[in-house]
Order: sequence, then C-alpha cells, then structure tokens
Amino acid sequence: RWPERRPYLERALDELDADVILLQEVVDAGALGTALGLGQVAMLNKALNRARSEAPYICLAHSEPATYVTDVLPSVLAKVLCQYNPGWHLLRLGAALFNEHCLERLFGAFLMPAFNACPWIFLSVGTPFVFGKASMVQASLRPSMPQTLRLGAWRTAQRFVAKGVCVVNVHLHSGRSTEREAFRATQVRQLLKWLEPDLDATLAGTLDALLIGGDFNASPTEPAYQLLCERGFRSCYATVHGVEPDVTFPGIDCGLRACTKDNDPAGVFDYVFVMGEIEVRAAKLFANQPCGDDLTLFPSDHFGVVVDLTKGIAKSSDVQTERIRATHGRDYAVNGLASAGPRCNSS
Repeated sequence: RWPERRPYLERALDELDADVILLQEVVDAGALGTALGLGQVAMLNKALNRARSEAPYICLAHSEPATYVTDVLPSVLAKVLCQYNPGWHLLRLGAALFNEHCLERLFGAFLMPAFNACPWIFLSVGTPFVFGKASMVQASLRPSMPQTLRLGAWRTAQRFVAKGVCVVNVHLHSGRSTEREAFRATQVRQLLKWLEPDLDATLAGTLDALLIGGDFNASPTEPAYQLLCERGFRSCYATVHGVEPDVTFPGIDCGLRACTKDNDPAGVFDYVFVMGEIEVRAAKLFANQPCGDDLTLFPSDHFGVVVDLTKGIAKSSDVQTERIRATHGRDYAVNGLASAGPRCNSS
C-alpha cells in the first residue's frame, strides 16, 4: 500500500524537520533509481528536499542483502560487476519497481507466508537487490562516508559520524523464537565489537556521543536489549518516560493492514540508544495515528521514535531505574552516563 501511505509518511517526516532520520526496510533502487527519482528512498529524499534548498538532506542508503555480494568481492571485481555495470543498475531498478508495484498484487495475502516458508522466493522476485536501510542526514552536519557491518541473516548495521556524534542505523533479525532471540544477542555482540573504537572514543571524550537506532526486533526483556544497557547505553524513550512505549509494532491485526506486513505479534522493537555527555530532552512516538478516515492505513507498519537531544552531562537516576524494573518485571538498569546527538528519528 505504498502509493496510499506515501504522502502521509512524507508529510510526517517533513514536519519533524529532524537532523537525522534512520529508516529500515525501505526499497533502495540504487544509483539509477536515485537519478530518476524512483524507489522509496529516492522518493522520500526528493520530497523532503523539495522545500529545503538551503538545508537539504544527504541520503546514505544501501540494500542489506546486496552488501553480502558487493562487500565480499575484491574491490576491482565489485566495481566491474556492480558499480560500472549498467546491467546491475537496471536489475536493481527493475527489482525496485516490481517489489513496489507488483509484489503485493501478485501474491496477495499469501506473500509473507510464502516468504517465510521458502526464502528462495525472496531471492527470485529480486527483493534482496533492493531491500535495505537509509539514513537521511542534514547536509550541514557533514556526515562521513558510511561504513557497513554484515550481521548475518541478510541484516546489516550502517555507521557514520556527523558533528562529533557517531550514528549507527541497525536492523536485527526478526522472529520470536528462543533461537531468534539468541541470534539477535549474537548480532548485538558483533555490533559492540565493531564499535569498540567508538565506545573508547566516547568514554575518552574525543567523540561527543554514540547513538544506535533502528528496528532491533527485540523486546526490552531480551538479551539483545540488556547487552546494550550493560555497556552503558540507555534507551531515550525509557529515559524520559521511565518505561518503553506499549508498542512500536502494533501486530498483524492492528495498525497498517497490508499483505507485505510482517506477521509477528505486537511488541516494542524500535529504539534509539545513546551514550555520551548529551542530555535526552524529549522522546515520543510519531506516525502512530491512522491516515485520514482509513483506520487500516498508517504511514508505516512500525511507529517511529523521535528523540530530542542536546549536549550536556546526563545524571543517573535510581528512581528511574526502579520504575523500569517494576514495569518490565526483569532486572535491567539504565546507565546514567548516556545520551547523544542532535534531533534524531528512527522508523
């Protein structure tokens, strides 16, 4: 239902006027799509920049599964087969248009069950070439060239630095089984190992802050969430409200109704974690109301998390920690040495 919800999502993001926007599960049509303004990423970037000639967004995007091909090839071979190959760019553009406009019509309600039952269908319809993430950063922040970490299960983390803040856009493996929970914990350990230099730089004060945001597919009681708290991160939303929101993914029967929507149960899966000498001033959900009179249409299948951050030393709060423990029924703490970055959004 992308054509229906697109104007509402564009309006919601435009009204935020965020410094950094982190998006997951978006269709990236590659360089050719960007040039032609096609694909979800290019469309959103173009819409947001329409009235921002003096302060445009720079878009840092990639297809998550495609990096498992392009990033493992020798650099020269990757350039020959992908970067300088017209066929590769045409393939990505064609796959993007097919996934945006034909996939839902072709499979209908059988789409997600088919994908889950046979992952090869996921490959045969071209989804791996375009299924990805994007970070939109205001040009005035001068973001560094992004780096990518492959996390397994076709997922990645994207890292860049903007004005002394290291920002990481993540998307972890989905599924509610014990095995999937353990896999997400492994992904977080991988991520933290990759970020060791940034963690050290933040603690030493050479980086102002470290921010990790995105779709973690993990509840606050899972090991993946706990591992981040144990390393000194804290969730911005829980820092402000003393508890995570009721849901950021409303489930298969609530919120957006679409054949391409995940069939997981409702839960809290989306967060912005911070670490550093930055104060969390505010945090809220956005894009969590239906579009117009259609109660089955929302800007996205997940609700976005918006945080307002400013430089300043955050103090620990024993009261806040106790409130979170009581709410979730599991002993986990929010470290007081946390917070980061400018206004950021994860959806």
